[in-house]
Amino acid sequence: MSVRRCGNEKIYRADRRSRRNVNVWEKNKLTWGFEKFSRKFKRIIQWRIFQKVLRIWSRHSKLRFKYSRKNPDIRILFARYDHGDGYYNAFDGQGKVIGHAFRPSDGGTHFDDDELWSLSSNLTNGQIHLPSVALHETGHALGLDHVNDFMSVMSAFYSKVKMTPSPVDIGQLNDLYGKSKKVEVSTGNSKPGLPGSIPLTKEGLGQALDGCRGIRDLIILQNRKKRRILHIFAGNITFRVSSHGNELATPAWTPRLYPTLPGNIEAASFYKKTQAQYFFKGDKVWKYNNRQLVSGYPKTVQMHELLEKPRASLTLTTWHSSRILIFGNRTFWEWSPWRDGTTNSSPRLISQHWMGLPDNLDSAVQWQDQYVYFFKGSKYYKVHPSRRMVLPGYPAPMPPPWLRTFCQSY
Repeated sequence: MSVRRCGNEKIYRADRRSRRNVNVWEKNKLTWGFEKFSRKFKRIIQWRIFQKVLRIWSRHSKLRFKYSRKNPDIRILFARYDHGDGYYNAFDGQGKVIGHAFRPSDGGTHFDDDELWSLSSNLTNGQIHLPSVALHETGHALGLDHVNDFMSVMSAFYSKVKMTPSPVDIGQLNDLYGKSKKVEVSTGNSKPGLPGSIPLTKEGLGQALDGCRGIRDLIILQNRKKRRILHIFAGNITFRVSSHGNELATPAWTPRLYPTLPGNIEAASFYKKTQAQYFFKGDKVWKYNNRQLVSGYPKTVQMHELLEKPRASLTLTTWHSSRILIFGNRTFWEWSPWRDGTTNSSPRLISQHWMGLPDNLDSAVQWQDQYVYFFKGSKYYKVHPSRRMVLPGYPAPMPPPWLRTFCQSY
């Protein structure tokens, strides 16, 4: 029986850590893209896989990655047999060598398209978990060597699903690019069981809001008196604010207001027709009615339905419709509350369908003046809901007038 392995040769030795004679990217912001897609999956699925694995390496280092179609640093290619790398680097059909990658600053990352690639972790009949191999080969493209630990992502031999880098893998990565600056902050004296990242003090709340630049998302609810209440999510904290910008209640841990909801949600929306709040994080969605989790939730969204990781969501209401839109880094798509999944329409580029709006938005909300407000960093954009165009004079410095009283109180 043939043993499936990576075609790269060099073995990493932890006792020889040095940047001498090591190929390394001399920058921390890298681009990636495809030279040739696999025949076996939709392009959108492949895009999602590699975005996910590169985010894993980014999480453990100072590296940041951006997709590009023009001359990317890391170039992904699926091929069969001889594919231009020379006789000794040709692929060999199913089994044995399943992929290889060239070190910086080449960036070529190649996969044998004859393999029985699978996206499922439940592998059968010789299938190979593509995300695990993608994580391994992109590690080589970053300059990582093989390790002798069979359980590590960077082991030369493929054995099973491995999507978590080992300490040895992370050690290699940190030797080359430094440690991630993302540091978890203790909750101080907060009660156990709540995944809070900061204490609920004036200073801590101000840190979470950061002049309203820390807003993750906003939703507008109506209470029994039909009074609009704005829920603002920042980190693990929920602020409740009136339409005049005045706080209506003491800030609270989001998981306490919405039981079982994890901290640091990525997007949130309220849909009036179902009277439900929807929260999105990674590939999961939570649905609440009156802050009670609906039976059957959270649900996992299939990978092929998500082009990108959610960053913001918006309930967009016009004279003829009301829709939930989810925004990723560069694209947006529609979420159907009736089928609990994306609609049949294809994801669209933000830049082509929201004129004047940038990528990588932080949050969005349609205010009571019917205009849509998008937030990014220290600026906000005011957009016409039907024309989907940024109004003249925008972006403007945070916060918008209706949030000024609230933002200036911290």
